[in-house]
Amino acid sequence: MWPVSPALLDAITSSHTVTLRADVTKGGKRLYSDLPVLGGNIRMDASRGRIARRTCDLSVAPRLPVGHYDDQPALPRTPWEPLGHYGQQIWVRRGVTFPNGLTEWVPVGMFRIDGVDGSLLGDEPVQVTGKSREADLADDVFESPRTYENGSSVQVITWMILGTLPDAEVVPRVARDGRLPRTVFEEDRWGAITTVADGLGAVVYADPAGRFIIDDQPTIDSPAVWNVKARVNLVKARQSSGRDGVYNRVVVRGDNFSSDDETFTATAVDRHPTSPTFFEAASRGGYGKVTKIENIRTLSSQRAAYAAARGTLARLTGGASDVDLSSVPNPALEGLDVIDIQTDPDDVNSIRRHVVDGWDMDLTPGGSFTLNTRDLGQVVTSWQ
Repeated sequence: MWPVSPALLDAITSSHTVTLRADVTKGGKRLYSDLPVLGGNIRMDASRGRIARRTCDLSVAPRLPVGHYDDQPALPRTPWEPLGHYGQQIWVRRGVTFPNGLTEWVPVGMFRIDGVDGSLLGDEPVQVTGKSREADLADDVFESPRTYENGSSVQVITWMILGTLPDAEVVPRVARDGRLPRTVFEEDRWGAITTVADGLGAVVYADPAGRFIIDDQPTIDSPAVWNVKARVNLVKARQSSGRDGVYNRVVVRGDNFSSDDETFTATAVDRHPTSPTFFEAASRGGYGKVTKIENIRTLSSQRAAYAAARGTLARLTGGASDVDLSSVPNPALEGLDVIDIQTDPDDVNSIRRHVVDGWDMDLTPGGSFTLNTRDLGQVVTSWQ
């Protein structure tokens, strides 16, 4: 979760004033400050296979104020105007204003402008769509196969990011690094980055300030960063669950046919008899035996294999659920954050541990905030 003050977390549970600010930059230079955003939507989606973790769809006033007495059309007439899609970026922040007049700002995304749509007559809002910075890495494929060997996995990920975005800030947060075995990557740069990260049991993403984070995957033992409680900050909770995409055993294999290095394997299993997804035959009171096999050719150590198996199991075990926090948005939440949800404020046994898969935030005043989570429950893993 983006670091915020306890005062902000307290404020969002009661009546508070929300402010939105969007600034446009290009090449590190500010083109326009305080874009007149009328509404729209920002979505954060950390589901596996997703490239751009954040997307925006903004509705902007048809004319942009310039100085005190002039304005200009928001719909760009040349590639160099603020809302052009030629390298322009929008940094969006959401602020909470306290009774003393101070405002605490929370960044909600740095977006590359991907598309602009509006009336040439200037009589309606301009629609602007954008994606977070992972999209730049996906676009910049390797012109020929690349071979990496014997380097630090974190350093290789950093090299591949800076190869596209030389001014990017890369922040490693992994608990441990590892030597990358000799690996050949074809043209997919983003695929290569995520493959190396998988070998560490890690994830790579662009945070809301535009930095690239290399972070450990959460596990069921990860501490909760936010507590959600009925009649406090949980307004509505609706759960839908099913067996699709649910696994209770994960086998990670480190097969790498381009390397003679040692291979690593690890298995994570839901072995707890009280877990709803207990790995046992249904005839014996279990969920059944549902196995996911992950081939990760960049595993750097046995410890990394354990981390990858454990993180994958946490992501795939449990039923998917949607939680609607329509009047209590917390845009500081990041994908794969772990939170605790208490549906009965008088019963601590109703607390369930969830991992955040994404959220959807309406930018209009009083707009909805839908939090998509996966219920981890009381799952306990074991190794074999």
